[in-house]
Amino acid sequence: MALVDPEGKLRPLACSSGRVHLVKLFEIQSQDGPCLECWRRGEAVQENRLATAQARWPLFVPAALGAGFRSAYALPMRLRDEHLAQTVH
Repeated sequence: MALVDPEGKLRPLACSSGRVHLVKLFEIQSQDGPCLECWRRGEAVQENRLATAQARWPLFVPAALGAGFRSAYALPMRLRDEHLAQTVH
């Protein structure tokens, strides 16, 4: 899960494993991946086959595949109309 800080930047909040945490940090630092797309669009993002998503996320896909992930999902979290964070699995 990532949360938006007072400056409007995404920060990792909680991850289910160290592997997820490393990929999440890479995604935020590179500004490329499903969490960032979800944040920008304010909509759920789903990619069942990361191996075919290189054009969509050219930096994120190799890092995620290298860490053993094969799919990615990001869901926006809101409080009323305020966009708070994303959960990613």
